[in-house]
Parts: sequence; structure tokens; C-alpha cells
Amino acid sequence: MNAIRRGTEIYVEVEIRDTTTSPTSLMDPDGGVFFTLKDPLGVDVLTLAPMTKKSTGVYIYRYQTVGASLLGVWSMEFKAVQGVANHFSRIMGAFELVAD
Repeated sequence: MNAIRRGTEIYVEVEIRDTTTSPTSLMDPDGGVFFTLKDPLGVDVLTLAPMTKKSTGVYIYRYQTVGASLLGVWSMEFKAVQGVANHFSRIMGAFELVAD
């Protein structure tokens, strides 16, 4: 797990793949890709924030931590919407926010 200093910008990147193809290929879901960030207490700091497309199937989000951000392990979740289907990740990643 990455240790990140409080006050640092967090850069998150996720790839969305079509699992119906072999090999899987990158794809852009027609309903978008969204990011949820939870603090160490499990409280949503961001809920389903739209991610920015970097390239086909690759999405990013930048989040600026501040001096008052809680220290500890933060978790990340993603949601991709394709047609009428919502594809959720479980906790897909985490980082530890440490003192500056």
C-alpha cells in the first residue's frame, strides 16, 4: 500500500475492459465511469464523481488532500455504466495518508 503525505494530490487511473472479447479490450462505457473515495472512518468523501477520459478505456481522477484530511487508510471504488447495466467494483484500491 502506498503511503501518501497529507496535502498531496492523489492521482487515480483505472482501465475499463470488455470481458466479452478475447483477449479483453479497452472500452468506453456509454454511461460513464465514476469514482467513490472513502476516508479512514468509512465516510464517503466523494460519491460517484465522474472520472475524466484519458484515452480509450482509461479514466482518471485527481483529488487534492488538505492539511485537515484524516490520517489512515483511504479506500477507492469504481462504477462503470454500460447500457442498462451498472458494473461496480468492490474496494479497488487503497492508500495510507500520513502526516506531512
